[in-house]
Amino acid sequence: ILHEIARSRVKRLKAIVTRFGEGGKKPTFRDVVALFVEIAEENVRIAGRSRRLLLNVWFQQATRGSLMASRDEALIVLNEAIGRIRRRKPADPQLAAETLFAIFMATMLEWLVREDLPAGWLAKNVRGRLELAVTGVS
Repeated sequence: ILHEIARSRVKRLKAIVTRFGEGGKKPTFRDVVALFVEIAEENVRIAGRSRRLLLNVWFQQATRGSLMASRDEALIVLNEAIGRIRRRKPADPQLAAETLFAIFMATMLEWLVREDLPAGWLAKNVRGRLELAVTGVS
């Protein structure tokens, strides 16, 4: 199931990046952050009341080939999108993509292991942490 979710997310990411290329519209870091927030909210729906189950499945699958391949593919697409974003400061798009992805994953992990967090915590913190990070690369 996680493999299919990962594949659908990569497909959605590719569609969003392709849309930016149409009509000369360029992506922004706000668009990238919004995508991560959307995925975080989807993870809340998938986990339901069973964060521990999602955590166990996630860790079992995270090191396997298919999820790593989806991660690598997502990073390629993010790298391409970030490379087209106008920035005041020079930044390596690959490093920026990896950093944003790492912040997202760390925030997901924190949410999965801390069941005491209030509703809305994940999306709020994914958005806040990523927006803080993009100020450094924009």
